[in-house]
Amino acid sequence: MKAKPGEITVATAGVTSGGHNAMEAISKATGAKYRHVTYDGGNPAVVATVGGETQVTTQLAVEQAEMIRAKRIRPLASITIGSSGVVVGRGAASAVVERHVVAARAGLGVGAGGAAWRVRRPLARAVEVGAEIIFKATKVDGIYTADPVLDPKAVRLSHITYIDALNRGLRVMDTTAITLCMENKLPIGVFNLNTPGNLLRIVCGDPTVGSYVSDSAPSPR
Repeated sequence: MKAKPGEITVATAGVTSGGHNAMEAISKATGAKYRHVTYDGGNPAVVATVGGETQVTTQLAVEQAEMIRAKRIRPLASITIGSSGVVVGRGAASAVVERHVVAARAGLGVGAGGAAWRVRRPLARAVEVGAEIIFKATKVDGIYTADPVLDPKAVRLSHITYIDALNRGLRVMDTTAITLCMENKLPIGVFNLNTPGNLLRIVCGDPTVGSYVSDSAPSPR
């Protein structure tokens, strides 16, 4: 999408549909441009992508499920508009930038604050699809020893373990979510979504963006 701005075709059920809103969220976060193609409903949009009329669709998972199982399309993202973000294949990071939003077997998740269920929902999907990592989008640039907004002495941590996060009570995610990540060996990345280009940089593996929670290894990368 970066290499061919405005050339990648995305099928949705229409302007302001859930699929359109999802693609707009991705476009806003990455700065990538696309060409919107509308259809009379979500299923026709999915069929259009399967048939090659368009390159991408961002419709509801239930509308894509059968085609995904049949391997006619490859899933990239699971997005809950307004609460959480993306489940994306790390192996597809270059595809997101260079070609179009193509999925890979592995994935990463992006979540943005909110109630515990709003974090656990994309987390459960990340585990379900065998994600490599889940990213939590926040208003600060990583994990701190305290709330940096309230405590000017707070120090940013580039990496901590799951156990450290739990024992120190750091507000990465709620206890259940961190434990689920630990049990499934799913690293957590925390980054500032408000910084232009951060989502794209972190998807592409830029080690200077964000903080990470994983096992004892120094970095999940």
